Amino acid sequence: MVDMHYICSKVNLPIMCRSALSGRRGEAAPADTDTPLTSTMEGGASGSAGAATAGLSTTVAPVTAGQVFSSRHDAKVAVAAELAATGRSMKNGKGAGSRQIHLVCKTCTSWVVKGCLQKGGDFKITKVEGSHVDCAGGGRTSSAVVQPLVDQLVRANPKIAGPAIKRTLKTVGFTVSDRQSQRAKKRIATASKEDEAGAISRLPSLFEGIERDCPGSVATVEVSPDNRFVRSFLMLGKAAYVAAHSMVAMDAGHLKGSWKGVMYVLCMHDSNNKIIHVSTVLADKENATNYKFLLQQTCRNEHMHRLLSSGEVTFFIDGHKGSPAALRAVLPQAPWRACVRHLTNKIMKAMGHAYSVAVYRAAVMPTKVLF
Repeated sequence: MVDMHYICSKVNLPIMCRSALSGRRGEAAPADTDTPLTSTMEGGASGSAGAATAGLSTTVAPVTAGQVFSSRHDAKVAVAAELAATGRSMKNGKGAGSRQIHLVCKTCTSWVVKGCLQKGGDFKITKVEGSHVDCAGGGRTSSAVVQPLVDQLVRANPKIAGPAIKRTLKTVGFTVSDRQSQRAKKRIATASKEDEAGAISRLPSLFEGIERDCPGSVATVEVSPDNRFVRSFLMLGKAAYVAAHSMVAMDAGHLKGSWKGVMYVLCMHDSNNKIIHVSTVLADKENATNYKFLLQQTCRNEHMHRLLSSGEVTFFIDGHKGSPAALRAVLPQAPWRACVRHLTNKIMKAMGHAYSVAVYRAAVMPTKVLF
């Protein structure tokens, strides 16, 4: 399947299409390397000395009496972050309930934070005793504290393994278990899939908006029953309107890198002899079916249908056998010719440079006497 995050940036889709596709992922780094982090937690108390080594700032805001948090979870995460910055961890103290929190340092109970639920649903910190007595620190860091840092690691290097995450976090003073690091990575992967599924589910309405707001445009997206992207077509009305010359190039190219798929294009010239990118199809493979889809959707525009079906426009195609098959099925009256560059590239590989030059000179030789 094709990943739409990468492709929309390559084909210059309108900005309203790109805005629906959240969280573009970066290129993958080698799987066996530990990726440096850069993260800043708001506040003033400085974290461990190893932060500079890994490029991570563990500066946090100390929790103070009277401070208000939007939820119990946010309050506990703030307390855990403050302790984690000094190499400590927390646990629940006595007397905690549904309306109160009582958090203490895990290795010394003299460090205490208490809070209670307010009428508006917020949690207010009522007591802070911030002194540690005979506390050497240690213990594992809360998963909620390290989750944002693991998120940075995974987004920078999607192939990073749990042990590498554990080692990188340890260099900045965060101690996590193998299970913690693996579960944190799994949560990020699950969230990314949910974001991608949500973006794909919004594509049909966005493509309908393109057809509605851009006169003459044709936009189609096909999604499988299990909400997986199959293929899409896009042709802006203005691009179709300015296409004027009597030849059209039809080709497809494989996308390389982390995102696989095939991009089909139709290109023509306008009246100023500038190349116009008329229409685009994104699909999973190159075959006659997708070439037919490209031609059929292009012909939905009245101007393009008259132009391409007139028999006066010559198609220049590559060597893929699906191209002529699609032309015979959709536009049987349209003449087509093989692309000289594709021919010379093939002959260059098979016969050498001298024969390629001879073929090229023969191809550009005028067929009529020049007066």
